[in-house]
Amino acid sequence: MHNDSRSPIPQFNSSKRNTLIAESVAQLPQSENPEEIGFVISFQHYRDDLCEIKLLSKNGGRRALENLRVIGKSYNKFSLRQNNIDIDPVANNGEYKKLYNGLSPDVEILEHRIQSTARLFYFFVNNYFYIRAIKNSHFETDKQR
Repeated sequence: MHNDSRSPIPQFNSSKRNTLIAESVAQLPQSENPEEIGFVISFQHYRDDLCEIKLLSKNGGRRALENLRVIGKSYNKFSLRQNNIDIDPVANNGEYKKLYNGLSPDVEILEHRIQSTARLFYFFVNNYFYIRAIKNSHFETDKQR
């Protein structure tokens, strides 16, 4: 590679002494209270076969993203409730059984109403918030929860 000193593009020079990132910038700030570490949102257990994200209306999609932002800033059940995120348990029966397939028996699926018929199904373990499904329509049930 030709190193032209007349190049308008700054060239990397490994001989410069101050090439390291400052320690204060390189480290993430730590929360003063470890119990207030926000949820880590994960799609690791997401059910693509139940996904209806594409069917959300424009307002529904916007509302879902706003809800995810709020969830990411929350850190426990209480803070979810405080920020208007529903924590409605969903029973492991009827059409809702699909949500429990492949999960540990001690997992409890919860439901949040995004808007109208749109729902977010999730569970959390410690500070991990696992999204199980986003639905635009209700499951076909006789109101079993």
